[in-house]
Order: sequence, then C-alpha cells, then structure tokens
Amino acid sequence: MALTAAIGEKVHDKEKNGIWGRIRNAAVKLARPASKIGMAVFTAGGSVVGDVVMDAVVDAGAQEAEKALDAFWEREESRRAAITQLRVELVKLTRVGCEDGDPPNPLVVVVDELDRCRPDYALALLEIIKHFFSVPSVHFVLGVNLEALEHSVRARYGHAFPADRYLDRFITLRMALSDVVPGRARRAVVVDYFSKCALELPFSREFVDLASDQIRLVHSSTGISMRDVNRVISHLALFDPAKAGQYKWGVALILVSMTLFRCMAPALYVKAIRARVTRAEVTDFFGITPAHIDQGGPKFDDAAERLYHAWDFVVTDGESAQKETVARWFDDFGMTPRVQSLPRQLSEEFLETFSFPRA
Repeated sequence: MALTAAIGEKVHDKEKNGIWGRIRNAAVKLARPASKIGMAVFTAGGSVVGDVVMDAVVDAGAQEAEKALDAFWEREESRRAAITQLRVELVKLTRVGCEDGDPPNPLVVVVDELDRCRPDYALALLEIIKHFFSVPSVHFVLGVNLEALEHSVRARYGHAFPADRYLDRFITLRMALSDVVPGRARRAVVVDYFSKCALELPFSREFVDLASDQIRLVHSSTGISMRDVNRVISHLALFDPAKAGQYKWGVALILVSMTLFRCMAPALYVKAIRARVTRAEVTDFFGITPAHIDQGGPKFDDAAERLYHAWDFVVTDGESAQKETVARWFDDFGMTPRVQSLPRQLSEEFLETFSFPRA
C-alpha cells in the first residue's frame, strides 16, 4: 500500500490517474486479510501454510474446519485475482500515449537508502517488488549500500546465511557510482559536491577552496560520506559570514577543522576545545604523513603542509618550529597570545552559539 501510494503521488495525467486508481484498489485487496486464518497464513509465509491452516483447523474443531479452509482458499483466489489486476493495470500505465507498434514508456521507481530501514521491512519490500511488480517496462532502481543490506539479510536468517546469493534473487544488475568526477583530474565526487554547495553560501572563494582541501584530505584518509558533507554544509550555513571573513586564513583553517571534528570526530572536537589535542591525532585524522610536508618529495601536498603547520602552531601554543612565519597566518603582526585557546574561542563563536545574522 505504501509503495503504490508513493508511486501514485508522481502520477498527474488524467488517464494515468484512472489506471492508478485501479492499481490502488488491487493493492488494497492484497493488503486486507479476509479472515483470522488468512492473516495467519499471510504473515507466516508460504513455506508454513500447511502448518498454520492445520493448527487453525484443530483449534476451530471439526465442525468449523471446512468453513475455515473454504475461507482460506476463497481469500487465496481473491488475492491471486488482485495480483493479476495489479499487473494488467501496470502494463496499461506504460502504454499511455503510445500508438500501436510504439514501445512502452518505462516506469522507473527509485528506492533510496533501503539499507537504512529495519531488516524485516527492507526484505519484505524486496519480496513485494519481486512478486507484485514483476511487469515488463516497470523497473526499480535501488540506491543501497549492498554490504549493509547483506547485514540485514543475515540479521533475519543468521550469520552463516549466503546473503549475497539471496539478494541475487532480486537484483538483476549491479552498478557502482563513480568516486571521481569525469574530466576533473581525478577529483573526488564528494569534494566536488562540497565545493558546489559551499559556493552557494556567502563565503569567499578562498575560504571555500581551503575548506575543500580539508574535505579532500579527510576523504583520502578516513573517508567522508555525502551525509557527512551535508552536516558540514549545514554548520557552515549558520556561520555569520561577516564574522568569519574578519579572520585571517590561518584562523579559517582551524575553524574548518573544528567543524569537521564536530561532525565526524566528536571526541577530537572536545579535546581540541580543552587544549588537549595532540599533533599526532590531528595528522591521523587528516592522513597527513611526513611525505606530504616534504617540499622536495614526490608526494608533497601544499594544502596538507599548511594545515600541518597551522595545527602545530596551535598545539604548541605558538612555540612551533615555524612560529615566525606561521604566526602571520593568524595575525598581521604575528601577535598571537594563547593561541592554544583558539579552538575553544571559535567553537563558542561559530559552533556552539546560534545567532541570527545582522540585517
């Protein structure tokens, strides 16, 4: 019922609406139990129909046995007729607007994040798609993490169950989304997505670029999902751009890092606020290695080097080896007293306190 309703919301054509009304009626028949025994059979599954019916017969007594069985088979016949009606109407839906000899219009249904549903619900939906919607020119596209969906299968049937082979019953073709943007020098999709979203916010290009560099480093190190990126964007959207723009880019580096910590590594975020974070913890999070900061080496990364020295300066409270140069990343005159408290200051100004932007 929920699936047919969701598809029906996208149907606006008058002729299609009439067909969809009949599809909805067929779905109602499939969902409505005809009797207590019918409900037991429907929920128990086809493999145990005999046991359920026999139990019901024994409980009802010999006098009621025939009535109970008749009710069950009557319901089964009604259910089969409803399935046939559903499929016939779906075929009609794909033929709306087509002349004789024309190919049908494909009906494509996208089901996203099925792996995040309860295991029983996810597997029941797959069964419904397979058995009720198996109609020519009707296609379902599942946007799923297959590994997570396999966990759902094992949660239902046991850890030794061959989950991958079970899912092959429902999935005809598997395709992975590309991790890089074509023609963009192997730039990761997630980084490109972040840049496009961030550029819609009232920040300078310089700020967006340095933030994108940190997203790139995290993606190459621990990995970052689209959902993580959306959380980061949501935090950035609440920043006061005028306030953020008054700081030099060294402060901006730390602000972006704190936002990433807040969204992806809460324990690291708390340690940074309390001035207890270490250089090693920061470099591990971003995947910065000695090769990245070796200016003469083949793996030198300019963004990684700047981020390393910025955090080294903060962690050592301004006593890093490059302090004379790095201090001017934070202040024009290199005046940076108690820079170790900068993460806490930025947290209070941007990440922990909400205020409406000035008109």
